[in-house]
Amino acid sequence: TDESAHSGQFSLTKPITDISTLYGTIARKVDAPTIRQLFEQGSGNSELGFQRAKHYEVGVKNQWQKGALNIAFWQSDIKDFIEKGNITDVFENRDKLRFKGVDIDGGYQFTDKLTINAGLGFLSAEDKSSDATTERLQYRPSHKASLQAIYQLTPQWQLSGDIIRIGSQNYFNRKDSAIRDKLDSFELVNTRLKYTLANQKADFYVGVENLLDEDYSTSYGYPQAGRFVYTGVNLRWK
Repeated sequence: TDESAHSGQFSLTKPITDISTLYGTIARKVDAPTIRQLFEQGSGNSELGFQRAKHYEVGVKNQWQKGALNIAFWQSDIKDFIEKGNITDVFENRDKLRFKGVDIDGGYQFTDKLTINAGLGFLSAEDKSSDATTERLQYRPSHKASLQAIYQLTPQWQLSGDIIRIGSQNYFNRKDSAIRDKLDSFELVNTRLKYTLANQKADFYVGVENLLDEDYSTSYGYPQAGRFVYTGVNLRWK
């Protein structure tokens, strides 16, 4: 489908104290369908159009010498949102969806060696399409939370770990969207050890994702990987 569209954003910020800044944003965003969404075998749809979003956000950013705390309230109204149909499993443009939520994140450097970061988000997702059989949307977690610790063992060695919690999610029966259930919430523990060369030109690291080998799914019938060990290197040129 031949289409043209434009995006735009308007933002305002206002310092309210020495450490706090109030901000607001209104944005119009446009995304074209991806190659996968257009042509993937069995689920692609070459008739897909652009998806258009109107995004509204207000929040407060707080910055201290050793820490930060940010709070944001937002809403996105998306027209022609692209996702797979509940029954057909083919990508389609949905008439209108609404997402709104609250995001809180922050961090604090407790010592020269220890920094703690945390985040918490709540999401409400609704299908506002005229032909929707239910306002519920599937595979949208009700909340997400994370807690991360970073410890600088020495100038070269760093140990980090995090805990991530994903809230419960609705899912629908593919043959009958009126039949619904929920995926359980789950928690994941990850850790990583990093070594940085004294000249700062390379990092070597090894990590473990899903350290406790949690059984979980993000889509019904498709269990995710268990404990996973990885290693790698980052190189820098100046």
